[in-house]
Amino acid sequence: MKTINFLDSVVFKKIRNSAYFPVVVFLGLFFVFYGFSLFTISITTPGGLYNEFAEKYLDWFSVLRTFLLEASTKLLNLLGYEAYLYGKYKISIPGKVQLRMIHSCVGMGLFSFWWAMILAFPQSVKNKITYFLVGTLLIITLNILRITAVAIAAVEKKGNHALKIDHHLLFNVVVYAILFFMLYRWFNIKDRNKPSPDQAR
Repeated sequence: MKTINFLDSVVFKKIRNSAYFPVVVFLGLFFVFYGFSLFTISITTPGGLYNEFAEKYLDWFSVLRTFLLEASTKLLNLLGYEAYLYGKYKISIPGKVQLRMIHSCVGMGLFSFWWAMILAFPQSVKNKITYFLVGTLLIITLNILRITAVAIAAVEKKGNHALKIDHHLLFNVVVYAILFFMLYRWFNIKDRNKPSPDQAR
């Protein structure tokens, strides 16, 4: 009996060549990345699906959050503010303000969007790697600047009432605007090795 390989089938080739295929892949990857981040948060945070082994060996999320907080703290120190990391989730400027970084501040939605977009749509491997890394570093850098700016605003305005501005929304708008500009460049990259229509004749 002949075995049919779905990957070599006519149906799969039609799906693969469809203009909608990258969109489907993007949506699938986005939910995988974002879902994975939510799942790891749930199993490494006390309560709910918490698992002690997972917290000890799989808590990559806290590592990323700590990095963002430590980088912001060092930047605040360079700018002349006496800030330090307080516990796992907070930046403290003694006698002035204390900021707590919750899960939504890390930006996993942004990371998931960018990673899924770059991996899903066709482009050369070199360009994929370049845009993947640049976009990731951009999100991290802007987040560090956002955290630093919020801390400074809170100090200069004498307290947490300065945080009434929706800096989450502002941060997302700015980052998405930059990422969409990068995607515009991404989708308009021309293959230099591909001959022009005139050369092909």
